[in-house]
Amino acid sequence: MSSATGLDDFTGVAAYLPAQRRRGDAVESTTFAIREAILEGDLPGGTWLREESIAGVLGMSRTPVREAFNRLVEEGLVERLPGSGVRVSALTVDDVAVVYQVRGSLESLAVGIAARRGDPAVHQRLRSLHETMVRAAEADDAAEFHHANMAFHAAFAEIGDNNYLRRLLGTVYTAVRRIGTRTFSAERMREILAEHELIIDAVIAGDPEAASAAAQAHAERARSITLARLLA
Repeated sequence: MSSATGLDDFTGVAAYLPAQRRRGDAVESTTFAIREAILEGDLPGGTWLREESIAGVLGMSRTPVREAFNRLVEEGLVERLPGSGVRVSALTVDDVAVVYQVRGSLESLAVGIAARRGDPAVHQRLRSLHETMVRAAEADDAAEFHHANMAFHAAFAEIGDNNYLRRLLGTVYTAVRRIGTRTFSAERMREILAEHELIIDAVIAGDPEAASAAAQAHAERARSITLARLLA
């Protein structure tokens, strides 16, 4: 893949093109492919994005690539440097700290709302997602665990059942996908499962205070571990 050193190889981006594409959706498909490559870590912060090269790899003209860059600039995933070009924006340690603080606040609010509502469908959804993570941990499949973990947290944006909360958490999860490690140790996977259990049990018990506290503690633990990894 391309890197901060400026290597002009973007072949891996093509793997993220949607399998089903409609005529006329070149901009959407191109934006999605580049965005996913960034969020999955294949285009790390500092990577220079070359319009002509990416267009060739994706089999597109340069116009949809240029428009994709514009959209990703608006999303904060890439930045334009006058006279230099476009590159993937980098997250600072301070950015990471803030992202996890905001995540803790928003998720604690979402699970508190869910606990008050007492919806059996929400309870079942959280249990099902948790069981997927358990199976991944038992198989020592860190990649599958990562994706299942992201799905578990993405559910918080839905169970809060509020459009503003959903949008805010969506922005936070975009940043977390860039930050989050895809290589969980067996010990950390067990810790995460235990932390999730506390959240789920409190939601099912209809205890919003306990659910919110468990979600906040979980985010704080993730923040501490992530910052220690980055600073190391």
